[in-house]
Amino acid sequence: MASNTNDKFVDLHDYDWECSSLKQKINKSDKLVEPEDFKLDSPSLKQKTNTSDKFMELEDFRSNSSKSSSPDSHSFVVIKSCADLDELSDDDIPDISMLSEQKLLMEEELAKINYETKVKVELVSEVCNENTEKSLNSSGVNQETSSSIKSEEKANGAITFSSTDFNSRDIEVKVTQLIEENTRLKETLIQNNKNMKTQYERIKAWQEDVDRTQESHKQKFVEAKKIISSLKEENETLQRQLHDLRSNFAYEVRTKQYLENSEQYKTESLQAKCNDSEKNKNNSMEGFEDVFKENIKQLSEELYRAKQKLQYQENEYLETKRKLLEENNDLKKQLEQMKTEPTLNTQTDKLQQFLSEQGFCHQEKLYKKYEKTLVEPKLANEQWQKAQKVEENLRDELSQAKGLAEEYRMCYKIATMELQELHKKNTLLLNENQEVILRQQLMALQMTLTECETKRAVAEAQLAVKVEEMKHLSLSMPAEADMFALKTQVDLLKSDFQAERECNEGLKREKNQLAEDMQMLHKRNQQMQTEIELLREELTVRSRESPEIVKYSCPICNKKFRSPVLVEEHAEICIDDQPW
Repeated sequence: MASNTNDKFVDLHDYDWECSSLKQKINKSDKLVEPEDFKLDSPSLKQKTNTSDKFMELEDFRSNSSKSSSPDSHSFVVIKSCADLDELSDDDIPDISMLSEQKLLMEEELAKINYETKVKVELVSEVCNENTEKSLNSSGVNQETSSSIKSEEKANGAITFSSTDFNSRDIEVKVTQLIEENTRLKETLIQNNKNMKTQYERIKAWQEDVDRTQESHKQKFVEAKKIISSLKEENETLQRQLHDLRSNFAYEVRTKQYLENSEQYKTESLQAKCNDSEKNKNNSMEGFEDVFKENIKQLSEELYRAKQKLQYQENEYLETKRKLLEENNDLKKQLEQMKTEPTLNTQTDKLQQFLSEQGFCHQEKLYKKYEKTLVEPKLANEQWQKAQKVEENLRDELSQAKGLAEEYRMCYKIATMELQELHKKNTLLLNENQEVILRQQLMALQMTLTECETKRAVAEAQLAVKVEEMKHLSLSMPAEADMFALKTQVDLLKSDFQAERECNEGLKREKNQLAEDMQMLHKRNQQMQTEIELLREELTVRSRESPEIVKYSCPICNKKFRSPVLVEEHAEICIDDQPW
C-alpha cells in the first residue's frame, strides 16, 4: 500500500511538472499573438504600422499566484479587448492563416488539459481516500515513503516535496487550486475561442470586402491605363498638328499681304462686271418691255376693229329682219282682203302659190344671210378670245420676265453680299490658318457667279432673238398663222423660262450648301481650338500632379520592393529563414 501511495504522489508531482511544461507551451504558442513578435504576411498590411496599439491589447495573466504556492505559475497570454469592426483599419487585421493555426493549437492543448486533469483528479481522489483510511504515524512507513520519494525525485531530476509535507489538507488545497486553475484556464480558453471566432468572422467579411475592392480597383486601373494610352495618342497627334501649323504659319503670313491685294483686285473686277451686267440687263429688259407693249397695242387695235365689224353686221341683220317682217305683214293683209271676195278665189290661190314660192325662196336667202351673219360673229368672237388669251400669255410672260429680272438682281445682290462677307471672313480666318479653304470657296463662288452671268447673257440673247422673231412673224404672217406662231413662241418661252428657273434654283441650292459648309468649318475650327486648350491644361496639371512611385517594404528585414506580390514571396522566405 505504501508503494501504491508513493506511486500516486509521484504521479501528482509529474502532474505538476507537466502543468508547468504545458503552460510554457501555451506561453510559446501565445507569443505568436503578441504584437512584439507577431509578423504580418499580407502585403496590404505590411505597408502600414502601429497594428498592436489599435487591434488588441495583450497582458500577462498569472493564475492566482497569491493563493497557490506552486513554482510553476507562469504568465499566460489572453486577449483582453478588441476594437469594434467600424473602428478597425486595414492595418489592424492580422493574417487569417496565423489566427487559424493558433486556434487549432489552442483547441488541441485544451483537449489535452481536460483529459489530463480528469485523470489526475481521479488519482488524487483515490490517494485522499486511502490516506483518510490509514494512519501515517509510523516512522518506518514515513521514512520509507520519504526515501522512495527522494530516490524517485533524484531519478527524474524534478523538484518534489517530502512525505511529511503532504497532509490531507495540503493535498485537498493543492487539488482545489489545480481544479480552480484548470477551470480558469478553461474559461479563458473558451473566452479566447469565442473571441477568435468572432474575430475570424470579422476578418473573413473584411477580406471579402477587400477582395471586392481590389477587383474594382484593378478594373479601374485597366480603364485608367486605356484612357491614358488614348490621351497619349491624342496628345501626339495634336503635337504633330501644332508642329505642322507652326511650320505652315510662316509661309501663310508671308503670303497674307499678296492674297489680300489679289482678292481686293478680284472683288473690284467682279463688282465692275456686275455693274456692267446690270446695266445691260436693264437695257435689254426695257427693249423687251417696249416690244411687248407694241404687240399689245396692235392686238388691242385688231380687237377694236373686230368689235366694230360685229356691231355693223348685227345692225344690218336687224334691219333686214325688220323689212322682212313688214313685207310678211303686208302679204297677210292682202290675203285677208282676197279671202273676203269669193269671186277671186282662183286668183288668190294663184297668188298664194306665187307668194309662197317667192316667200320660200326669199326665206332661204334670208336664212343663208342669217347663217352667214351668225358665223362671222362667232369667228370674230373666237379670234377675239384667242387674242385675249395671247394677251394674257404675253402679260404672264412679261410678269415672269420681270420676276426673273428681279431674281437676277437679288442673286446679284446676294452674291455681292456673300462676297463681302467672305472677304471679311477670309481676313479673320487668315489669322486662324484657314486661307486655303477660303481661297477654294472664293474660287467656287466666282465660278458660280461667272456661270450665272453667262447663263443670264445667253438667256437675254435668246429673249432678244425671240423678240425679233416675233416681230418678223407679226409683220409677215396673217392673223391665223400669227396666232399659231404666237402659241409656239409662247411654248418655247415657257420652256426656256422653266429651264432658267431650274438653273437658278440649282445655283441657290449650291450657294446655301456653300454657306452651310462654311459655318460647319468655322464651328469645327473653334471646337479644335477649345480641345487643344483643354488638353494643354490637362497636360500641365498632370505634369504638376504626377504621383510618386509607391514602394512596398518587408516588415521583417525592411527590404523594399515595387509590387505587393514580391513582398509576399519575400516574406514567406524571410519567415522561414528567421531563427525563432
